[in-house]
Amino acid sequence: MSAVVDATNVGIVAQTAQVVAVGGGAQAVDAVAFSNLANVTNIKLKQGNVFWEAVSGGCAANTYMVTTRDVNDEDAEGIPIFIMQEHSSCFCRCCCNGCQPLYVKFHNVAYGGMAPESGCLCCKREAQKRYVKAGPAVMTLERPGCSDKMCISNMWVCAEICQSETYLHAGDVGADDGSDVNADKVRSRAFARSFVPIGGGGCTPTVEMMSRDAAGNETPMGVVEGPTCFGGCMDLCVNTNFFVSKQKGKAGDIAIIQKKARDPGFMGFCIALCTVVDTYNLDFTDPNMTPQQKAQVIGDAIHLDYLFFDQEQPLCRYNEQTDAIEILLCLCYCFGCLCPIKLCIPTKKN
Repeated sequence: MSAVVDATNVGIVAQTAQVVAVGGGAQAVDAVAFSNLANVTNIKLKQGNVFWEAVSGGCAANTYMVTTRDVNDEDAEGIPIFIMQEHSSCFCRCCCNGCQPLYVKFHNVAYGGMAPESGCLCCKREAQKRYVKAGPAVMTLERPGCSDKMCISNMWVCAEICQSETYLHAGDVGADDGSDVNADKVRSRAFARSFVPIGGGGCTPTVEMMSRDAAGNETPMGVVEGPTCFGGCMDLCVNTNFFVSKQKGKAGDIAIIQKKARDPGFMGFCIALCTVVDTYNLDFTDPNMTPQQKAQVIGDAIHLDYLFFDQEQPLCRYNEQTDAIEILLCLCYCFGCLCPIKLCIPTKKN
């Protein structure tokens, strides 16, 4: 099975896949994925499916492309590392979007030829390289969702049943519809787990990260902390930083996850109005991180996307009940709840 197309000075490898043991020898990670993660410090995680996100109203399954990133030239084309694809029930995505049980599967990448130029006028997209999945999933991020929890998004985190959590597995885990009849048995073999603590971190969005050994014993790995206010119109002009630290305090001494402001220009504005498609920059600040820890940070970036941004309200809408135009300025985080801060402009009836 081939991985990334070409080897470069950043250490991305193209080789025959093998299996290497991690976590005490009971779990296995694909050697290509392992090597690629070991040799990168700065990556970009970009959400795909822009067209289907707009057409379906956010009900399309998410896909993500993980590439290397040149910190000196943000517009430079990065080398692909993973294609990540959501597997979940279409019914759950439509009825409880953001709370659905799901698996996000990490695939190695192969070159798939050139995608032709598309679109027209101001929404024109230039011809670009196309990449495809190479072989089965090498890792799987599992989020139990509302099948195990009372509700996991936009509510007070006052008990264990309200906590959002994810498990990171080596290899291909779970069915394509997001279900698994042996869920508890599979989760016992996960090499990482992340969860929102009871209390939600107060007014600071918080996710605690745990590493796991072969026996399922957990050790604290770090904590993710974000700003109190984010999203809405702030996304049009302000980057949102989440700090991954060894202790609470936003030191960012493990990594920094940055949700990028919307792309400038007419197309970027249209995407902002019609979709919740996002781009994240990940910078690993600890030089001693293992590939498993880097994979967990990538998984937590996906977790944050589902928690806070995947079900965001429209930037602008007309409220027929109040006869007012509502502009979403930002969301304010409070103990797990997302409280919208809106500018309401009254209008005359009819």
